[in-house]
Amino acid sequence: SLDGLDFPELNTAVSAVSLVANVALGVWLAFRMGPLGIVIATVVTTAADYLLRLYFLSCIATRPAFPARELGKQVAASALMGAVVWGALQLLPVRSWVDLVVLVGLGVLVYGTCLVVISSAVRQTARSVFEDAVAG
Repeated sequence: SLDGLDFPELNTAVSAVSLVANVALGVWLAFRMGPLGIVIATVVTTAADYLLRLYFLSCIATRPAFPARELGKQVAASALMGAVVWGALQLLPVRSWVDLVVLVGLGVLVYGTCLVVISSAVRQTARSVFEDAVAG
């Protein structure tokens, strides 16, 4: 929505802050809590990303709509990812960086797949990015 209002630099800045916060919090919580910490970091930073975007939209637009439905879908995808990662952790304890990368990859796969399945907005964005990449 920030891009749609002709603020792509603001959108990029929010995305960059969210990415750095997610990685930093994820690494810190991974050492404190294990792989579940990465899931918690994703949930916290995704919520913060939405709130930051909502704040900027409220400064720019007259009546921004709170994306509660999309936020709910991301929370649901995060919860499913957390459950799957926790279950996998019970079967395969993390004993090396390879194990951790596999577990994180599983979480990414579950989260991404879930969002693509349940969110038409994510599907539309993915389709647009794919079409732009193919068009060159």
